[in-house]
Amino acid sequence: MTDPALGWPTLCFAVKDLSATLEFCAGLGFRQVGGDPAQGWVALAAGPVEVALMGFLSADMLNLRGGDVPAIAGWLGGRGEPVFHILGHDPSAQTREEGPRAFNPAGWPDSWLNGPDGLPLPIEGSGDCLVEDPDGNRVYFDTVPAERARFVAGGRFAGETVDGSWSLGAPVLGRLRLMRRCGDRAAGEAFYERLGLSVSRRDEQGSWLDGPFRVLLGEQDALLFEGSGLEVERVDPDGRRWVFRR
Repeated sequence: MTDPALGWPTLCFAVKDLSATLEFCAGLGFRQVGGDPAQGWVALAAGPVEVALMGFLSADMLNLRGGDVPAIAGWLGGRGEPVFHILGHDPSAQTREEGPRAFNPAGWPDSWLNGPDGLPLPIEGSGDCLVEDPDGNRVYFDTVPAERARFVAGGRFAGETVDGSWSLGAPVLGRLRLMRRCGDRAAGEAFYERLGLSVSRRDEQGSWLDGPFRVLLGEQDALLFEGSGLEVERVDPDGRRWVFRR
């Protein structure tokens, strides 16, 4: 089977104080591109980096949107990766069901179901599922018809208004690499290789993997921005480390 395109990567953050974390991110040049604080979540972008702040999550996770979820689930299952889904709306919840979840259009707004002409889009390829790395970090695949249509058409970002440019006067943050504390480096590498990443180097900091998204498996959890216009480390209101390197 040909490796499926996994989708647009977005980091979903579990936040305790949405307004405080939103203010922190705005100070780094992130702008709101979706969501509604009144509903407990917002989508943000700075250059090509997309994040979502979610008050209903209990843990951070990497979210990939736009890909063909049933195909991705079958591909991962064929590689021996256990695929599961969560009932309800919190993909960080602990009660899990085996396999992917079929897309149910009930309850979704028309803007997520219909095309620009107002007509319903096919639901094939939509749905959601998760996998979990050896250290318990989840990767969430989630697609609705409108996203699937934009992804197939060649859209580059999850947010419809995101074009990858940096806001005027905002710092160039650089390319994001997700740093993960990893107990068993070999097992961690094997997991992310099953997701289509490959090891680009190994050094005293850990294992560097590149592919549909970028990961560093080592001794700490953080967000690493490489090639940044900044040389600084900051901690957000929820305790996440943001590391910027030139």
